[in-house]
Amino acid sequence: MAPSRLIEPKIISPDDFNTLIPHIHDQKEFPADTLEGLQSIYRKHQVQNKYGCQLLHRHYDMPAGSIALTTEIDKSISVTKVTPLATTNLKSIRGQLYLLNEEGKFHAYEYEYGAPVSFPDAFLNDLAAFIQKNGLHDKLAITSSIYDTPTAEIQIGSEATITFLPKETAVNGNNEQFNISAKPTVFNFRDQPREPEPIKPQPGWVICGGYWTSHGGWCGFYIGEPDRQIAKKKRDKDAQQKDNDGTAEKSGGGEHDTGVLGKFPSSEPFDFDKYDIKEVLREAGLM
Repeated sequence: MAPSRLIEPKIISPDDFNTLIPHIHDQKEFPADTLEGLQSIYRKHQVQNKYGCQLLHRHYDMPAGSIALTTEIDKSISVTKVTPLATTNLKSIRGQLYLLNEEGKFHAYEYEYGAPVSFPDAFLNDLAAFIQKNGLHDKLAITSSIYDTPTAEIQIGSEATITFLPKETAVNGNNEQFNISAKPTVFNFRDQPREPEPIKPQPGWVICGGYWTSHGGWCGFYIGEPDRQIAKKKRDKDAQQKDNDGTAEKSGGGEHDTGVLGKFPSSEPFDFDKYDIKEVLREAGLM
């Protein structure tokens, strides 16, 4: 299948990355009342088991001559980090996440190695019209693939995020146990998601499959928290009650964290050559 005319072929510039994509701390949660309309588009074009959508966000500023590139460590963990173009084989990468730009084309802003992905033109046309009608240019991105099981995302250092299969899962839709510094970010509409017990999803359920957090903790429809993360949430909530200027969110932001992940502040790049990221996550109790 030939590349879609609605896909922008150029690599996104650092300026567009930094200006068109809201920072995760500034981005508001995705409007849930639009999910049903999105799901109908995915199902109409029978792509619900292939592609997903995501809250448009970034975690860092992109320096000149660089892109956000994802590398799979294994089936349970992948790393997305600032990567110089000079060290990247541009002929072998493809878009992973796409935003709708001002020209009405879907422009990749995060990349991965692999064969090009071909989206159906009719699907992209309907999706672009939906985004424009509902004012979702600064809210919605599309994903070129979906995970089989729920994932969590955390920021590590100043220039990278980690997406991984969390240690524990649970069904909870009332927000009462969710880490208050976290935001749901990934939405899938697959027919029969393969979830671990005790989750027993039904065909047609909206699956919230991945969540942004900062240094430990995740939230969402199907991802629970280890006990220590629930305790951390309570500490943050208590701090917020004493200080209404955002203390709770700041405490989940990086430099304020404690424990093993707190040794890698968000003001400095994480050294992937020196540290085994899976061991770091295991020591933090997240895998």
